[in-house]
Amino acid sequence: MTFSCSGDIGDVLAVLPHIRHLGGGNLCLFPSERTGNRMTPERVANLRPFLLQQPYITAVEWTPDPVGMNLDQWRNHYRRGLNLSDMMADFLSVPRVDRIQPWLRVDEVRPEARIIFARSPRYNNRQVDWQRVYSEYHTEAVFLGTPEEHATFVETIGPVTYIPTSDYLELARIVAGAELVCVNQTSIRWLAEGLKVPVLVEVATDVDNTNFERIGAHYLRRHRDDIPTIYSLENIYYRAIVQRAVGHTVLSEDRLETIARLVRSVEDLEGDMAELGCYKGGSAAVISSVNPNKTLHIFDTFQGIPEDDVYKVGHKRGDFAADIASVRKYLELYNVRLYPGVFPDTAPKDDDRRYCFVHIDADIYSSTKAGLSYFLPRMIEGGVVVLDDYGWSACPGVQQAVEELAVQPCLCVEGQHAWFRV
Repeated sequence: MTFSCSGDIGDVLAVLPHIRHLGGGNLCLFPSERTGNRMTPERVANLRPFLLQQPYITAVEWTPDPVGMNLDQWRNHYRRGLNLSDMMADFLSVPRVDRIQPWLRVDEVRPEARIIFARSPRYNNRQVDWQRVYSEYHTEAVFLGTPEEHATFVETIGPVTYIPTSDYLELARIVAGAELVCVNQTSIRWLAEGLKVPVLVEVATDVDNTNFERIGAHYLRRHRDDIPTIYSLENIYYRAIVQRAVGHTVLSEDRLETIARLVRSVEDLEGDMAELGCYKGGSAAVISSVNPNKTLHIFDTFQGIPEDDVYKVGHKRGDFAADIASVRKYLELYNVRLYPGVFPDTAPKDDDRRYCFVHIDADIYSSTKAGLSYFLPRMIEGGVVVLDDYGWSACPGVQQAVEELAVQPCLCVEGQHAWFRV
């Protein structure tokens, strides 16, 4: 299928989740007199590498006129009080975009700085105190945008390091590595939304079409609106990541946050990551979100637990079955590889792959022991192994497997899960 749209880059990013919902296809970008910055072949060439990162976009071309489904018709149905993406969804009669889940991805994350500043001359709000924003964050910030935007920012607000980028994909990699993007209503604001990076948005009250209610999204409309302290950003980052698992896991938020923090603790180590037992993919999304530069290898039968536990209590054969097609779709924006079938039959035997992080949520004795036996010899020194359901009466086989392999003296036990560093 072929879709056409025009407009500023932010308009294109806002319509992408709906192209995804409609099955994806070719994207044609054309110039329009109704937009601030018309699409040119040069702008399309700058965008193309990033847009082709999205698994639902098969080709990106510049055309002088719309072809296929012209998505630009949403402009005839502009409604104040809605964000652009919701307006587009209503026009197309498709569901409004999920507030929690990303619709954009990049192939590589570049954590240049914790904070990104980005501010264009359009949609400025004089009631927003950028000096207060600058004072809170500038020591850990860099600026993204055009050289002219950076020069204006330095002159009117304060000095900050400028990071030039060769194309939109390079810019997106840097945004994906940030903990907070401080921005007005530029395309970078929509980029951060599609990637679900926490944002602090300067809202132009006469063009208030950018609001998404989610953890990690903060909006400034008046001088005294609250801003998160720089010391709170790490907690906000983890809370936002954990939300991605909602509806796709039975793990509690505190367990997921522990997993996320442990994943981040090994981000500088060599090696891949693995998960044995993913159910609907929620914990996998959290793991991969924290360290997207590493491949996460996911092992699951997707038919449920392969056998009853030796203790004949708790979970039974067939529990926690999940539709693999749905899991693949849910995880299509993440750097993951799925291995359906009974472990360890599905595990590579002859490769030399090493792991820095492994999450074992296998529930039963045989699968837990098989997981530990396979992964322990393949762990990088300093890597982390997390065991769910350790010490829980419904899954006694997990603790038995750990004890038989003599790793329990190293365990840190928290509630009903445990972890250790090799």
